[in-house]
Amino acid sequence: MHQAQPAEQPEPAEHVWFSKAFLDVGAERRRQIEAEGFDYQHDDAHNKGELAFAGIAYLMAAVNPNAAYAWWPWSLDWFKPGSIRRMLVKAAALIIAEIERRDRAEIRP
Repeated sequence: MHQAQPAEQPEPAEHVWFSKAFLDVGAERRRQIEAEGFDYQHDDAHNKGELAFAGIAYLMAAVNPNAAYAWWPWSLDWFKPGSIRRMLVKAAALIIAEIERRDRAEIRP
């Protein structure tokens, strides 16, 4: 039996920094800020983990849609599931928003 050879993979750093997935997450984060108006001041007002919970909701929607709604912190009107990949991209961007919010909170006097 002949085993298929795996495709040649790029170097790890190149794969991470220039992968379509990485670029799409960055583009989604930018869209959240520019198109939706969810800028830093908006994000900073959600200081009880809501951004992380929203990210979890999209992650759950990608793997187990029935569990997603329990995590969504806002009105369901704002929850917009899509393809599995799109929901994973949104999840990652929301987690980044939470990390950024926490980073800003640490440097405030």
